[in-house]
Amino acid sequence: MIAHVCTLHQVDFVHTLGDAHVYFNHIQPLNIQVCGL
Repeated sequence: MIAHVCTLHQVDFVHTLGDAHVYFNHIQPLNIQVCGL
């Protein structure tokens, strides 16, 4: 999607999270983002 919006050619997208943590009040918004609910 990012390549399409930026009119670039699609290649592999690699993203690394370091020191990722989730607080209790973040759980519901994260579920909506990840699961598309």
